[in-house]
Amino acid sequence: MPVVMGIVDGILTSLTLTGHLLLDPEHGLTLAFSLRVGASAFFSGAFVYLVAKYTELRQQLAHAERELSLATRGQLAVTTLGRAIARDAVLSAGVASSAAFVGALAPLCVAVVLPHFRWAPIAAALALALLGAALAKSDER
Repeated sequence: MPVVMGIVDGILTSLTLTGHLLLDPEHGLTLAFSLRVGASAFFSGAFVYLVAKYTELRQQLAHAERELSLATRGQLAVTTLGRAIARDAVLSAGVASSAAFVGALAPLCVAVVLPHFRWAPIAAALALALLGAALAKSDER
């Protein structure tokens, strides 16, 4: 699921930040600018996904504490389980933010390589969206 969320986040970030440039046939979009947009998608996605995933896992840990009727709150958070959820959150955020980087960079690289084909970056974004949908569908099983 982190891959799908990252791809979608990257596509939306790149289209939001560069949509006006993609509509102009003489946009002057460069690879350096595309890398900066990809980097912004990477870092913003990493922060958002890390906070969301860690919060979700900590809520599950708190629920387990209540189910076990532990006397003190936060007992499980200082154990190996607490370190494992932090590690899992960081790993998931790394996967999601890497996918966001690719999702943002791919359509923009297509626009750099094919500057006169305004539909090409949109086609690349749609192809990535279809890939994300296929991954999400396979993750359900």
